[in-house]
Amino acid sequence: MHKFLKRVFILPLLCVAQNSLLAQEVYVSELKDIIYWLDSTDGLVNNRILDIIEGKDQSLNLLIKSESEDFSYFQPRFAKIDQNGKISVNELLRGGGQLSKTLFMSDLRNLTPLKDDKFLIAGTAFSNDIPGLYEEVINVKGETDPFALSINFKPIYNGSYVSLKNGAVAAVKTIQSKTEGLDVFNMWSIFSTTESYDMMDKQFKIASVYSEFNVDLKKDENENLFVLGYRYTTPEYDTYHPILYKTDQNGTVIWSKELPAEVNPQNLQVEIDKSGNVLIVNGYGSEQLQTSFSSIYIFNNDGDSLSYIYLEQMRAAGVLAMSTGNYMVYGSSLKSISTTFKKALVNRAKTILLSPDFELINEDEMCANDAPDFILPSYSYIVPPSSDFLNAIELSNGRVACVGRVYMPIHTDVESIRFSSVSNRSLIVFTDPNGGFGNQLEK
Repeated sequence: MHKFLKRVFILPLLCVAQNSLLAQEVYVSELKDIIYWLDSTDGLVNNRILDIIEGKDQSLNLLIKSESEDFSYFQPRFAKIDQNGKISVNELLRGGGQLSKTLFMSDLRNLTPLKDDKFLIAGTAFSNDIPGLYEEVINVKGETDPFALSINFKPIYNGSYVSLKNGAVAAVKTIQSKTEGLDVFNMWSIFSTTESYDMMDKQFKIASVYSEFNVDLKKDENENLFVLGYRYTTPEYDTYHPILYKTDQNGTVIWSKELPAEVNPQNLQVEIDKSGNVLIVNGYGSEQLQTSFSSIYIFNNDGDSLSYIYLEQMRAAGVLAMSTGNYMVYGSSLKSISTTFKKALVNRAKTILLSPDFELINEDEMCANDAPDFILPSYSYIVPPSSDFLNAIELSNGRVACVGRVYMPIHTDVESIRFSSVSNRSLIVFTDPNGGFGNQLEK
């Protein structure tokens, strides 16, 4: 439990690139393990952190999805924050001015590091219902490289990217075509150099007779690629399950695994540990059924099955393979919490730490002892906040940074909170190597 909460107000910052003022209210717990902030730039009041990369100075580079109040429109945002909660960069990315409400994005994935302290950001943009692949390179100040910007309106959907040792970028993108009048989606491996990342130096179709849509991409120490996607099993595209391919850099499929799924997956992620083992996470949650659960499939690098884990009360977003050999599963659980008038169903951001043998070491979740719940008025005023962890990285100081969002009232004072609207705030939680945060004895 955090007995004190330090509120840091960052004065409005002049954003020269957009000629607008940005103001953030940043909240930092006394233990400096929970940080979240409100940002309403251009009315995009709903923010969630999708990806995180630690900088050379231990600052955190963040890819944020910034959405309108009704979630009908969003733009990518790049932010830079130190581990004490001081924001030094906060830029909405507009695709060189091309992203607007008439050219909106529907998908956003990872923040890919390039050489020379640059990053690649990509998504799917739509104009008049026509999809286009949006790719943008920015520097650590959030400034767009005008010569490394592409919005290509072909039937190509956002892919997943990894940087290779030779300075190239490998990507897997989903390309739409037609076969006998039917839409078919196939995944392609594409390799390009960072100097001309939008140029397809090599491209290989991952052969399949099914329609498949890419979700995630990782590499092992030998820079083989592990491509995770959905395989659709009905012409209506209403039923699908996970499919994993291991390929080399010539596009040759080394092996593939088709995984069972009790229901259509919600969260899919692939992770490679330091031994080269492959972990596939499938997280699911249903507010209607008031349940959440996750499956983790573990294979060795040759595709042989090693283990299977089923986790109750956990909608996993992914798993982090740590340098200690442990695994941290991150996501959220569904909780029914009593308020003055009724019970409320909320998400609580959660971590589960597993040993190298996949035995439980520790689990922790955000609760009434943590900010923001602890500093807000009684639940008689509000519905309790919801939170989710969407990504996580191991930091150079041994801690783990879990990022995502917390859904809570915009106005938090007693006089205003009862009538306040709510929004998603960017959230960072630092855990110790055992996965704990806050005062464990009081949880």
